[in-house]
Amino acid sequence: MKLKAKFLRKKHELEVEEQRIKHAKEQLDIEAEIAESEADAAGFDSEVQFGPVNKDISLNPLALEWPGLTAPKTDDSTQRHNQLLAALHLSHAEMIKFDGNIVQYWSFIRSFENSVERICDDDGSRLTRLLQYCVGKARKVILCCTVMPPSKGYNHARKLLKKRFGNKYRISKAWIDKITNGQQIKLH
Repeated sequence: MKLKAKFLRKKHELEVEEQRIKHAKEQLDIEAEIAESEADAAGFDSEVQFGPVNKDISLNPLALEWPGLTAPKTDDSTQRHNQLLAALHLSHAEMIKFDGNIVQYWSFIRSFENSVERICDDDGSRLTRLLQYCVGKARKVILCCTVMPPSKGYNHARKLLKKRFGNKYRISKAWIDKITNGQQIKLH
């Protein structure tokens, strides 16, 4: 029994160490993204080659930064840095799912732009997220965009959603009908 307890204690220590390393890797990924945004804002080319990479060397995520390797901070890089830090410290915001209810179109699009479009740099990721947050008729409208190149597909999906669900006249009329009749609106 003592031997079993000893092995369980050792296993627990290894699991704690594994969690610490996982956390350190996540922190390193975030720091790398911050450094990349600072470098981009300072006008550095993020695709500079540093020579052959030795894959047998493991990096220490807890190592201190080398002095002099940080990019000079500009207003843009500081702002991006602060946005990334704020995103880390905020709790995860839940996006509403858009089902095609025209009354919810503009609030969904604004929420999507603030939560996804600003953060994701590539249109492939944006299209994937847009598909994730659209359900029902809204999803059916943009599903065809997945076979297009990502940039074209994302832009086309946004246009289709706006054309189908973002007509300002229909939205205004739906709101007026809702207010005057006191009914729930479910227009598609």
